[in-house]
Amino acid sequence: MGVYAVRQNAVICHNLMAALDGEALQPFDPGGGYLLIFNLGDGRGIFYKRPILFGGRLAFIIKDYIDRKFMRRFQALEP
Repeated sequence: MGVYAVRQNAVICHNLMAALDGEALQPFDPGGGYLLIFNLGDGRGIFYKRPILFGGRLAFIIKDYIDRKFMRRFQALEP
């Protein structure tokens, strides 16, 4: 669910500035059909994207891959 915090960043910024200026706030629409993968903490996970639902090691591997790929985008380049 952390991806929503990243997606909502622009809306939060707009709404803070709008609130200070007394302007209308912008609603946040997270979109539909999102992917949920829960890490169970023991090398297994639960994968859900309608209509697919499964659990186990594969769900964890998919989550780990997606998370690592996402985090690489925000790592600073080392000299």
